Amino acid sequence: MKVVFIKVNSKSGKLGEVKEVADGFAINFLIPQMVALPATKKNIDLANSLVQKKQVGKKENFDWKKLANRLKGFILNLEQKSDEHGSLFAKINNRKIIEMLNQRGFEVKESQVKLDQPISKVGEYEVEINLEGFKSKIKIIVE
Repeated sequence: MKVVFIKVNSKSGKLGEVKEVADGFAINFLIPQMVALPATKKNIDLANSLVQKKQVGKKENFDWKKLANRLKGFILNLEQKSDEHGSLFAKINNRKIIEMLNQRGFEVKESQVKLDQPISKVGEYEVEINLEGFKSKIKIIVE
């Protein structure tokens, strides 16, 4: 029986591979375990789309890693109005940090910035940014 693999099976085949296997092996193992499907035109197209998605996922992963490396050690200077004790009139939250990073060419989402609580005083702060598993720390200097 001819099957197309929709999952990687180290002993039998790779994702997207069309292969002739024993009927019993296909019917009793590969198809019920959703490792492979009968090699019809529709199933081959499905497997090819899975291969393309996997390749796109690798590229996106690479892009996140590049962005994390660019952000490492980045210093973000912010000038904010404050009182004589150094308390800010407007706290700095995730949205403000994202806005400032986006203005400087970094494509970062609000959910990726780890800020325990909004910044409310003048000073230096370290903020962690988690880019799909790639972590990076930036320094924020509030003056």
